[in-house]
Amino acid sequence: TYYLEFTPQRIYGGPHAEIATELAPTLNELSSTHRFFFIGEPIMYWGFATIPYLAPGADGMDVSADVTAETLQQFNDPFRGELFIVLPDYEETLERVKQQFPNGNEVRLQSGANARHLVTLYQLPPD
Repeated sequence: TYYLEFTPQRIYGGPHAEIATELAPTLNELSSTHRFFFIGEPIMYWGFATIPYLAPGADGMDVSADVTAETLQQFNDPFRGELFIVLPDYEETLERVKQQFPNGNEVRLQSGANARHLVTLYQLPPD
């Protein structure tokens, strides 16, 4: 039994583990209706071990920060929605995604320990 919160700052697993842990409930909720596109390399990748561990049914892939509009259009699937997961360092890429797909919903996930911006989610519903 602990008398204090063991890891109140959530630093034990590192920032990547914190991002994956905060992201997992959303991935699990949307995994049957959405595909996931992770924009974070080389800082963090879709294959970071905590993501498939906490969200084993999530269908995702890494997308380069210099992705073009033509490449983004290839991701459009009329039967599934898309969720772009964008690390804070790639806000410029997020703007390109939003220009290509203007009708999405943007949500910022923050750290439960210090309210630091962890990741931005940009969700597009199935057509």
